[in-house]
Amino acid sequence: MIAGYSLIEVKTFAEAVEWAKRAPFGLGVQDGEEPEVELRPLFDPADFDVPGEAEERAKRLGDKLGKA
Repeated sequence: MIAGYSLIEVKTFAEAVEWAKRAPFGLGVQDGEEPEVELRPLFDPADFDVPGEAEERAKRLGDKLGKA
């Protein structure tokens, strides 16, 4: 078994599925076996952050570490 991963940038999950259907994942697969493909979305930390919150936490941590 060979494992690996690819990162692709698409606008929708459906676009990722279409890309995966065209990708040559079956290369090197034995007769009777099927390749297993798993699609996982990645998120930007900004998707979860209140604007400015991460910067403020980083500043406070830097200040705290600078005083230690």
